[in-house]
Amino acid sequence: HLIFLWIELLLLAFSIISVQIVLLLINFLFNRKTKILPHVIIFISSVVVVGVSIGLIALSVGKFEVIRDNNNLKLETQSIELKYTDNLIIDYRLGGDDFKFKYVIDNNINDSDIIVSRNIDSRYFDLKYSTDEENNIPVVDIYEENKNTVSFIEKEILKNIKNNKIYTYEDLDKQPIVIKANEKTITNLINNLKKLYLVEEVRNGNEITITTHGERVIFSYGLAGEYDSIHDKIKYEEDDSNYKCIKQIEATSYGDRIVYICDYNEEDE
Repeated sequence: HLIFLWIELLLLAFSIISVQIVLLLINFLFNRKTKILPHVIIFISSVVVVGVSIGLIALSVGKFEVIRDNNNLKLETQSIELKYTDNLIIDYRLGGDDFKFKYVIDNNINDSDIIVSRNIDSRYFDLKYSTDEENNIPVVDIYEENKNTVSFIEKEILKNIKNNKIYTYEDLDKQPIVIKANEKTITNLINNLKKLYLVEEVRNGNEITITTHGERVIFSYGLAGEYDSIHDKIKYEEDDSNYKCIKQIEATSYGDRIVYICDYNEEDE
């Protein structure tokens, strides 16, 4: 496609400009004699090429069709089986502060069993999870593992560009993580999630959609400690009796946020 030619031409022109600037600086620093005219001609020519290339790229981009969906992907449901433990949280950290989880109640499932699923393209990605601990709470982090990132770029993105199409894949990011378990386990999972995040909860029959809206506990000033959400305490690696934290409650549309303001107590020093 011609757009790749214009991009290569643009990069080449930038490279030549960079080389000319470096040569002039070297000659100036070491007080070397140099013929300025050839450098000026090459520099001006390269700048002209940059301008022309940018114009041609802009014209090429104007011909592109922006498609705001992911119909070119072959989505299918992949699932992971987990076991519930006390205070467990299932998270999707790539989703950012505002992300949707869909909890589906199925009372035919045993208490400790959890099925996590999401629609992804199995040609390029696998649904995986890792375990961690945050604020004294066990966390299972769900993520998509790239089978071959280069393959996805070559077969999907570059292929579409050659056909004057750009897929935004924005619908793909909006697809929630689906968590299926019995009602008791789902209630525990949601309550655990609320220990770390402010959440918006919408119920529709046996489905509960949860949207996270940022962290429930924040440190607005001073050294951020480790918040023990189970015992509602702050812990630091080193015990410093002069370091004090003031706990404040900030009301939000999605529940109360705990704000800690921490600093050294000068009176005790």
